[in-house]
Amino acid sequence: MVGCRFQAKTREIDSIQQQLRDVQSTVSSLENSRGWFERALKDAEKAAEQRGAEHLQEIDRLKAVHAQELEVRVCAACRACSSSRQLLPWLIQLNALLILCRGGRSHIRVRSFINF
Repeated sequence: MVGCRFQAKTREIDSIQQQLRDVQSTVSSLENSRGWFERALKDAEKAAEQRGAEHLQEIDRLKAVHAQELEVRVCAACRACSSSRQLLPWLIQLNALLILCRGGRSHIRVRSFINF
């Protein structure tokens, strides 16, 4: 009787030891996988930070280019405005003369120069 109990306990212990080895193997495998995932996550975070920094640099560069283009356009518009404003009194006089010569009709549109 003692022998049967001993054998049953031995089998139970062997079964538990096998389960323990299986669980230890699974834990080891999961730890290795976790390490791989942590390294992959760290690499992905670095790549995302680098891409973010590159995008911010590109945005700053494009803002600078846009500001330069806008400045050129504004300067060109200012030059056009100042030259049109300087011509405006002359065009008004010319328009008055043409109205007199043509019987009340003029081909120069002063409003187009006023509403630029």
